[in-house]
Amino acid sequence: MRTARVPRLSIRPRPLTVSVAFGLALGAALFLGSFAFVLAIGWRRLPNDVEGQLLYEASRLRRGLPLYVDPLAGAFDDGPLPIRKYVLYTPVWPLLTSAVPTAYALVSWRTAAAVAWFVGILALATWPTASPNSARRTAALRPAALLAALSYGGFFLLARSGFEAKPDTLPALLSACALARTLRHKRLDPFSAALFAVAALTKPNMWGVASGVFLCDALARRTRSASSVAVAAIVAGTGALLFAWSSHGAWLEHLRASAMMPISPYRWLGYLRDYAVLLGLPHAVVAALAWRACWRARAVPYGPAGLATSIAWACFAMGKHGSGTAYWLEPTMAMIAVLAYGEPISLGARAEAVAALVSPIVPLVVGAMSLPFFVREWRAARRDAAHVADVRTACRLGPGEAATASDTGLEMALTGRVTWAPWATTFLLRSGAFPLSTIEADYARPALACFVDRGCDTVTPEPVPFDPGSEHSIFRFELRDTILRNFRLATRVDGECVFRRE
Repeated sequence: MRTARVPRLSIRPRPLTVSVAFGLALGAALFLGSFAFVLAIGWRRLPNDVEGQLLYEASRLRRGLPLYVDPLAGAFDDGPLPIRKYVLYTPVWPLLTSAVPTAYALVSWRTAAAVAWFVGILALATWPTASPNSARRTAALRPAALLAALSYGGFFLLARSGFEAKPDTLPALLSACALARTLRHKRLDPFSAALFAVAALTKPNMWGVASGVFLCDALARRTRSASSVAVAAIVAGTGALLFAWSSHGAWLEHLRASAMMPISPYRWLGYLRDYAVLLGLPHAVVAALAWRACWRARAVPYGPAGLATSIAWACFAMGKHGSGTAYWLEPTMAMIAVLAYGEPISLGARAEAVAALVSPIVPLVVGAMSLPFFVREWRAARRDAAHVADVRTACRLGPGEAATASDTGLEMALTGRVTWAPWATTFLLRSGAFPLSTIEADYARPALACFVDRGCDTVTPEPVPFDPGSEHSIFRFELRDTILRNFRLATRVDGECVFRRE
């Protein structure tokens, strides 16, 4: 009598499971390393141009000075030099920043932004959902959402923007949370509509996701969407009225002058060349797959609609002078929300097998691209630790004397003040909206004893003919003769030119 053979049980996981697990492990290493890195350099790095402006705006509120002044007339309420700076964005961020003491404002808000980016994007991918298809959705989507969150969360180009003390990360997180809530409830409720409105009031360009979701809800639910639209209109209208009241009606003019730079086709082509493969193409693929999943399930396509409009807006905005990868914080968080809470995406057996096999490649590529940026930022952070003290020593200001710099972040760190925003004002000068003679007169004032040119543009020979539509430094062209006539090059500090008055 033959004894039946008992089949041997294999405890080895399937190859695809191993591949996905390996990809998630690599993504987690990249994610945690990036998080630790940005926290380590957050207190070392000097404020950048935008952070310098926002920190100064907060300092004016903290000291009881008016936030909005007339840049053409100038305000002599903060030192011997007139303040001619347009307020950047809306009053929300300066008001929030002013609640933190000056000495801790930069590092506190950088830390808050880092937590919002790293913790927020991870929470979007892992937060439990109460939808009827939660088990099926978790099995089908959560590994993809988690891999995307770990890889993009640790991608330096986004992590760098995500931890800056600017109104980018928190509004993007609010917008993504509103989208996730909409996907879970399968409708746009008033609370989500209010979150969308608050995000746009904090950072006016954070309306990409909201526009697609509102349009989709209006087409799908028609009159039933009126309550959500009304709530968003009330929140946005109230905020706009408060802005108008606090600025005496000047906030829109300041917003236009400080942030709405012209569009350049060369800038947009540069985006396609440098960023579109990682910041654009994957988002568009997810939007297309999510749209197909909604079509098959006969579900309202809130996710793909919001993601698609956010992608379109980010792509368009990348053509603007001064654009940066911060525009991709909102589409990236929206992509994670769509993967985690949207309709299950079916790729087919072969496509899923290929996707699982190549999953380790994603964090490897992102990590390899991020490593040079980490190295560069670490070197810059070590230099910044003593940089301001060296520049301050080189300037040697006497009683009643003042200093300024070509970079607002350096000027804020050096003097605690920002007199004007050279880069943004350059476009106003070249369009005739701001008189160059006003700035020339300021640089001729005897009280201005020291000028720090961060890029040494003033002493750099002109390599090309002047192009009024370019981003060439104003100190290299329009103000060059004025500075050389009133100042002499005293020394160089870490490659920056320090000028003293003749």
